[in-house]
Amino acid sequence: MKKLIPLILILVFFLSPTNAEDYRDLDILFDIVPCKKIENNDCSLVDDYKQNYKYDAFNKAIAVTVLKSNYEIYWQDISWGVGFQHRTIEEARDGALEECSTNAYSDEQCIVIIENDRIVDASVQAFVENYKQQAALEIEAQKQEEEQKRADEKRAEDLRILEERKQEELAKLEAQREWEEQNTPRHMGSGSGFYINNEGYIVTNYHVIEGCIDVKVNKEKVEIVRTDVMNDLAVVKANSINAKYIYISKDGPKKGEDIIVFGYPYGKKSSTESKATAGIVSSLQGMWNNYNEFQIDAAIQPGNSGGPVVNKEGELIGVTVASADYKVFLAAYDNLPQNMNYAIKSQMLTQVLDASDINYEFASKGWFDFSSDDSMVEDIDNATVYLECWSTDEVLSTAKEGWVDLVKTKTKEQ
Repeated sequence: MKKLIPLILILVFFLSPTNAEDYRDLDILFDIVPCKKIENNDCSLVDDYKQNYKYDAFNKAIAVTVLKSNYEIYWQDISWGVGFQHRTIEEARDGALEECSTNAYSDEQCIVIIENDRIVDASVQAFVENYKQQAALEIEAQKQEEEQKRADEKRAEDLRILEERKQEELAKLEAQREWEEQNTPRHMGSGSGFYINNEGYIVTNYHVIEGCIDVKVNKEKVEIVRTDVMNDLAVVKANSINAKYIYISKDGPKKGEDIIVFGYPYGKKSSTESKATAGIVSSLQGMWNNYNEFQIDAAIQPGNSGGPVVNKEGELIGVTVASADYKVFLAAYDNLPQNMNYAIKSQMLTQVLDASDINYEFASKGWFDFSSDDSMVEDIDNATVYLECWSTDEVLSTAKEGWVDLVKTKTKEQ
C-alpha cells in the first residue's frame, strides 16, 4: 500500500473551469489508490464519480473514508453530497464533511482533499507528484532502455553486416588465392635438352615440354618452335646464344657401338651438374619393333629425357626418350627388366629440323674420339641443358590425358 497521511477523502467539484492537468492528477489518484470494500459497502460510487466528475452539471461533494489507525490511504467508503449550482465551495465542503462524518466509523476521520476537481491536500498532492515523477522516471528509463536496445540492435546489425562483409572479402581473397594457386604456373617437372646449332635452337622430347605454359632454360623463358608428337621430339629457341652445340652423325646409331648419354637425371636435386653414363647400342629397334627408336643399356633416370646420345666420335646418334616399364615386364614375365632404355634415332630428328628450316651440321670424320680428345665430354656437356616445365595442375592434367590417349592409339597401331 502507498504510505500517506491518515484521512478520509472528500471530493468536491463544481462547474468552475478545470485544466487538463488537474483531471490527470485525479485520474492518477483513482488509479494508484485502489478501492477496498468494508462490510456491505462497494466501490460503485467511486466508479460513478470517475466516469462523471468532468461532465455532470450538478455540484457534488464526495467524502471518502480511509483508515486512520495505520496512516494508509485507500478507498473504504464514499459519500455523496449533492447541491445546486448556487452552492458555494464552502457549503459544499461542509456538506461533504457532515455526510462523511455520519457514515464514518469510529476509527476513521474525514478530511477534504479535493475541491473543484483539484487536489488541495499537500500530502496527497505530494504523493501524486511523486508518483508522476517516478512514472516519468520509469518512462524515461524505459525510453532509454528502448533506445539502448535499438542502439545495441543497430550495433549488432552493423557488426553482423561488417562481419558478413569481412567474410565475403575473406572468401573473395581465398577464392583469388586458390585461383592464383591453380592458374599461376609453377615448377612441375624437368628434362634435358641440347643445342643443335649456335642460333639458340635446343632439341628435347615432346613429353618434356608437353602441357607446359612456360619452358625455362637457365631461368630464361624459351619459345616452343616445333613439336613432333608421334616421334616425341620438340625444338625450342632461346634468345641467348650458346657457343657449344652438337654435330649430328650422318650414319646414325650402329649396333654394339659405344655411346655416352648426357642429361639431368632427377633434375638438379642430386646435384646441379649434368650426368654422363656410358653404354652400348643394344638394338636398332625400339619397343614393338619401332624403327624410329633404338635400344641402349646406358643407365638413364627420370629427367634424362631429351638429352643427347653420342657415339665415340662425339656425334649425335639419338635423343634419350624412355626406359622399359618395369611394371609391365613384371606383370608379363614375372621379372624386372635391366638396362632396357631407348632413344630416338638422329635420322628422325634431322627430318624434323629439315621440315622446320632449322640449321644443323653433320659431323666430319674424326671430329671427336674418346681416346684422343678428352675435351669432347666437356664440349658435349656444355651443349647439354636443363629444362624446366612451368605449368598448372589443370593444364598439365589435360595435356597428359591427351598424351595417354595418343600413346594408347600409337600402341594399338604398332
